Amino acid sequence: MPAYNDWESFVLLYQQIARLEVLKSYKVAILLINDGGPPELELSQRCGTFPRLYILHLIRNVGHQRAIALGLAFISEKVKCDAVIVMDSDGEDRPADIERLLAEHKNQPGFIVFASRTKRREGPWFNLFYQVYRLIFRVITGSKISFGNFCIIPGSLIAKLVHVPEIMSHLASAVIKSKLPTVSIPIERGKRLAGGSKMNYVSLIFHGFSAISVHLEMSSVRIIVASLGLGLLALLGIIAVVVIRYFTDLAILGWATSTCLGLGIIALQGLTVGLVLTFVILTYRMHEPLTPLTLYPAYIERFEEIT
Repeated sequence: MPAYNDWESFVLLYQQIARLEVLKSYKVAILLINDGGPPELELSQRCGTFPRLYILHLIRNVGHQRAIALGLAFISEKVKCDAVIVMDSDGEDRPADIERLLAEHKNQPGFIVFASRTKRREGPWFNLFYQVYRLIFRVITGSKISFGNFCIIPGSLIAKLVHVPEIMSHLASAVIKSKLPTVSIPIERGKRLAGGSKMNYVSLIFHGFSAISVHLEMSSVRIIVASLGLGLLALLGIIAVVVIRYFTDLAILGWATSTCLGLGIIALQGLTVGLVLTFVILTYRMHEPLTPLTLYPAYIERFEEIT
């Protein structure tokens, strides 16, 4: 669980998890990723002894997606486990739904099981923007996305996942790109247990762009094709204007020059965008990106056992 100055929500969430009967037959530990915030000094008095609680303190705030990636990298090297459940620490990922994730994990043990959101509790504007984001994501990347961080990852796939550099930007989108086996089950989103959300519309828009950027090559190729197509249409438009101007009686005095100038600018912009993005892709492919497994030691301030 990633957390940033949200200890009250986490304590309430911990207490709910501790009451889950389904977990009593497992050896369970919670790894809380303190994303650069101040520690909660009384946490050991506010939490029980089950599940065991550990905190990985990061040296600075990196955002919840990177915090999750760094936590998974730490687990990959330091902990042997059958599975890892990734969830937020504010209660919007409901503890009661852990049982459903575990059940699906038993049915399909080699798959990453995601919670596909059937109902969200945010306002109408947020839901509208979310649907627009899903549409843009599908148009640009060619893939569908209907889930977030809440998932269960088999232990056998963690080592593979932490070698995927893109999970530093967006976990769900990176899993889609990695082509690791996934399945999703419909689960409603819960309510925050305490306090207010630290996410604003700027953060949400940036989060959406992060998901799309994971598929840089696919999205860039689609944008290049669209840009070149727009440029080609503009050039065809210029040819049509010339034909109308010199070979028909339909021309209006002065309109051909202005129209050709406008279409020429559109064609030039389309060709320029296509050319620039082509060089961006080629440059990106020349560099070997760093994986979370390589980066995580530099971000760890300390590891703490609480209970």
